[in-house]
Parts: sequence; C-alpha cells; structure tokens
Amino acid sequence: MMDRDEAYRISLQQIRSGDISAACRTVADYELSQPQPRGLFSGVSPQEYWARYPEPSDVEILESIFSESPEILGGISDDLNLARIISAFNFVWGLNQFPKWLYRQEFELSDLADSAVPLMLLSRAKSRQELKQYEEVEILGCPDSCQFCKSQSGKIYRSSEAPVLPHAQCTHKSGCRCCYLPVI
Repeated sequence: MMDRDEAYRISLQQIRSGDISAACRTVADYELSQPQPRGLFSGVSPQEYWARYPEPSDVEILESIFSESPEILGGISDDLNLARIISAFNFVWGLNQFPKWLYRQEFELSDLADSAVPLMLLSRAKSRQELKQYEEVEILGCPDSCQFCKSQSGKIYRSSEAPVLPHAQCTHKSGCRCCYLPVI
C-alpha cells in the first residue's frame, strides 16, 4: 500500500516538473492501493474510475490552470506559477483546502487573501468546464459577496454568453466565490 505523504510528495514533484499526467497516475495508483478508494461515481466503481483516471475533462481543467490567467489576478505575474502548482495539486487530490505544508506563499501585488490566488485559478478552470455542460446557467453569489457579485447573483445566461468566473470586478478579499447553477 502506498503511503499518502509519499504520494503527495511524488505528485507535487511531478506537477512542479510539468508532468501532470504522471501526477494524475500517482494519485490514481495511491487510490487503487487503498482498501476503500475515495469517490462516488455515477455508474462506475471507484476502482474502475481510478484505473482510467484522469478523465478528459480533468485534463482540460489542469491545462486551463496552467495556461489561463483570470483577469482578477492581473497584477500577479512572478508568483503565478507557484499558485498554478498549488491549484493543480489541490485539484488532482480533490482537496477542499490547501495543505498548510504546501501553502507558505504570500502573493504580492494582490489585494486578495493569499489562499484566494490559487482558488481563483481553479475557479476559472472549473467554470470553463461547467459552461460546456449546460445550455443555460444562473450565477449564484455568496451572502457576503462584494457589491458587484451581489449585482450578478440571480442573473441567467445562455452558457455561450455567460461571463467566465471568477468575476474580474470582484473586490472581496477572498476573491470571487460565485458559481453557476444549471437552469433546468
């Protein structure tokens, strides 16, 4: 059985070197080595899912993390590569929070909280993927969103015309936390 900390170390090294496919395989190998691999997948067992991981949509999200820069992060350039690595690591491991041992970076030139920078990269990548899945979407803001995001909350768009999240005009310290809801 593979040790999680060792799998974390190996996959992080692979992401840093640009070998995203190898990092995905490391995560999959780790999950397959567990008695109960994580995940609830529609129509397929966790073992089947991890045996074929990554899905094409996951690859697109990872490529987007490394190739796109949300407007909200416009003032950051030198530190953005580290934020991309942190964001990709969190994505391939399915983590809700950034591990403290990984996150020791202050992103200068940004008014955002430091942890928001990698989250904005991940949000951008996921929002692009979500727009492909639905014909229409509604934007949902948070109760404590900035004024701009509150003004956008509840608006319905055809997916082809929806603004890509995160909103560039967001002024919240944690960054834009808006999301899409499918309109059914």
